[in-house]
Amino acid sequence: MMSIGNLMFSGTMLLTWILVVFASCLVPFFSRKNTAFGVSIPESEYHTQFLSNLRHRYFMVSLICGIVLGVGSLLTQFWFSLNTSVWIQTVLIFAYLAITTGIYLKCYFEVGKYKQTSNWETTQTVAAALTVDINEKKPINPLWFLSYLAIIVCSISVGIIRYPSLPAQIRMHYNIAGQVDRYATKSISNLLMMPLTQVLMALIFFVIYYAILKAKNQSGGGDIEEGLKKDRAFKAIMSKFLFLMGLAVMILFSIIQLSTLGLVGVSVTIAAPIVLLVVIFAAIAYLVVKVGQGGSRLGGSKGINSKVVAEDDNHWILGLIYYNKDDPSIFVEKRFGMGYTVNFGSLVGKIIIVALIIVIAGSLVLPHILH
Repeated sequence: MMSIGNLMFSGTMLLTWILVVFASCLVPFFSRKNTAFGVSIPESEYHTQFLSNLRHRYFMVSLICGIVLGVGSLLTQFWFSLNTSVWIQTVLIFAYLAITTGIYLKCYFEVGKYKQTSNWETTQTVAAALTVDINEKKPINPLWFLSYLAIIVCSISVGIIRYPSLPAQIRMHYNIAGQVDRYATKSISNLLMMPLTQVLMALIFFVIYYAILKAKNQSGGGDIEEGLKKDRAFKAIMSKFLFLMGLAVMILFSIIQLSTLGLVGVSVTIAAPIVLLVVIFAAIAYLVVKVGQGGSRLGGSKGINSKVVAEDDNHWILGLIYYNKDDPSIFVEKRFGMGYTVNFGSLVGKIIIVALIIVIAGSLVLPHILH
């Protein structure tokens, strides 16, 4: 019979696979209707037989690959030790992402060939003045991010108060089975490890929030004013989603800190990441079904554009990486998927990417340095 720890691990990995496969399979369906697999198209072409078949083929192949790898991944728990199974499942998840990327690239080149044989009329990018509606959704106020700071201060304060009564060896890490597999000598540096990680993560979330607000506005075709309003509403929704996700992560790290201090039980520490995963899954499902990329699913559409809105495929490497030195925008909407990407042709964009890499690497290396 499987232990409670193994069952929790199985549940976590099952949810992870569902989330990854769900997100990967449905990407073509929640992207804007004026793009298909990273290639700009007229909105009127979205429902043509060729593109509809291509989307469904991508969905079915990605789903089958996900089911095969996911089931095989979960079965490794019965054939290998828990630690070995963790590594195998992690590798298989990345392998699945690589496979779906390969499926995407095949579709990308097929759409590119299809576009070359089509006589689609191209329009220039249009700038339009947009009247601001007082009832329009607004991005979350940046002052809300100070709540992250409050949580971090509380984590540090509780650690300082609890420090004198801690044993000489404190718990630093749990394995998947819920057992403590690493202790460390009691020290201020070890107690500050989690709050410092929280600081780094808070910086990442705020930078992404700023990126969302500064991303280039896109109308998405059809009625320009309507499209820009949807784009602004999308930014507002994404800013709130990002803030709430960051808040959940801050709380999760605080729970881990309280566990280190012996104030929270193992069951809560193990259950917290699972709950966070479920919440993120539900939130992403809502964004996909109700919002769509760029707010494309918000409200109705006044018209369908029969022209390609912006012929800038040459600035998109494989439809995934945006590189345009002449575009002052630092962030732009993704062409495949939801959210935003950096303009790699912008110096500021490059600096931000490097800074994020340093912050993420620091959050991974810092625990080992302090240990």
